[in-house]
Amino acid sequence: MSQVKNEYEQLMFDTRDELEKAISDLTAEAIERAFTLIEKNSDVSDDNLMPKIVRNKFEAYGIAADQAASIDANVKMIKKDVQGLLDILPDPKKSAVEAAGSIFNSITIAARRLIKAAAIDKRTMNHLYTVESGRVTPLEAFAASEDDDEETEYQEAEPLDADESEDEEE
Repeated sequence: MSQVKNEYEQLMFDTRDELEKAISDLTAEAIERAFTLIEKNSDVSDDNLMPKIVRNKFEAYGIAADQAASIDANVKMIKKDVQGLLDILPDPKKSAVEAAGSIFNSITIAARRLIKAAAIDKRTMNHLYTVESGRVTPLEAFAASEDDDEETEYQEAEPLDADESEDEEE
């Protein structure tokens, strides 16, 4: 008796209009690029942006507050430019091109600021993890283990002593 195997293909019917599809595709692409930029910028150390290492939560708060203030300033510029466009709407003789261009420029600057802030926060988070746990981040540990695997064979992890396991739980 032969066994019949039914294979089904899942189909999805997209009912969005072309503009909505294009916006969705552009948004997904922009988010992917932003994550790539965050990853690249978080590895770059710029002493003017933040200290070489964040030693405690108070330093982390100072860095976060500085980033929030900078982001707020960029958001205020966007609001100001939108208000400028709103102000020229009643006058048919004024062109909205410059106002729309100003809004675009402000949003672009804000996006750059957000990406830089996210990169700085990622570095801060990694530093705090290292300081508070006394260990490297899981991603760094994985990368180090990958390097070790290339040089040596896999070794079983040794069980923790009772004293060491109590220290880690605290």
